[in-house]
Amino acid sequence: MHADRGCPVLARDQWRMTETAMRVTLVTETYPPEINGVAITLGRAVEALQARGHEVTLIRPRQAGESPSPGLMPALPLFFYRQVRIGCATPITLQRWLRDWGSEIVHIATEGPLGLAALIAARRLHIPAVTSFHTNFDQYAAHYGLSLLGHGARIYLRAFHNAGKLTLVPSQSTLDRLQAQGFQHLRRWGRGVDTVRFHPQWRDDALRESLGLGPE
Repeated sequence: MHADRGCPVLARDQWRMTETAMRVTLVTETYPPEINGVAITLGRAVEALQARGHEVTLIRPRQAGESPSPGLMPALPLFFYRQVRIGCATPITLQRWLRDWGSEIVHIATEGPLGLAALIAARRLHIPAVTSFHTNFDQYAAHYGLSLLGHGARIYLRAFHNAGKLTLVPSQSTLDRLQAQGFQHLRRWGRGVDTVRFHPQWRDDALRESLGLGPE
């Protein structure tokens, strides 16, 4: 499955420096039409970069009801969050995919089995792998009283991301926290605002009042 001409791996300042099209592989466990923060972020990133002349091939889990297609990997639902499916692929399978498609860079957006296989495959082929940090799995575990599990998750996440060339993070506070935990090669990947959808013309004072909200 291809999302023609996009590249979700570059921060805004890097887009301006890119003069030639690149062939990019995006590996993720979640992507539109799924609705969650990670999926929306990645979908918008690909859309925004389509105008910049890059090519993207997408590797993700095959959803229930989808027919087999290039880039869609066999998947199983996550037992505690069944809307999310975990992709299953070996490094050898992804190594073949990256080589045959001519990937110049790999953006790995999730740290599950699919992302790990892609990271191993990219390293074997000496293709730069960029990761992005979206979810604080270690903090979630501690919140649910599973501190030991959270510690293990932190060790895994640090090793996973440090194996890549660069890790993109959503905010300065996240960057500072991860840096203090030993994460390396971090760069802030800021988020934008849809100024059409969230334009002041849509402001509804009556709605705000019904929700108990003040003018500001």
